[in-house]
Amino acid sequence: MYVGRGYGGKLAILGTEGRRFVRFLPDGSASGSNITLLLCQKGSADRVLSVMVSNSGRIRSAPADARQTANCAQLN
Repeated sequence: MYVGRGYGGKLAILGTEGRRFVRFLPDGSASGSNITLLLCQKGSADRVLSVMVSNSGRIRSAPADARQTANCAQLN
């Protein structure tokens, strides 16, 4: 799992294993495999957002499930 940090260590972004980057093509698609990004706020395991990006470039978000929240909690 790839972990990126931003905003002075207050936000961690966890990406799906095997896919480290999202790159959009001129037609709006995001080639490669689907990816799920978890946006984790440091010190607050109850505020985790899951963002999914499909190959077609469709983006959707949802509250993180229990397993995803636990992954973020391990970072804090």
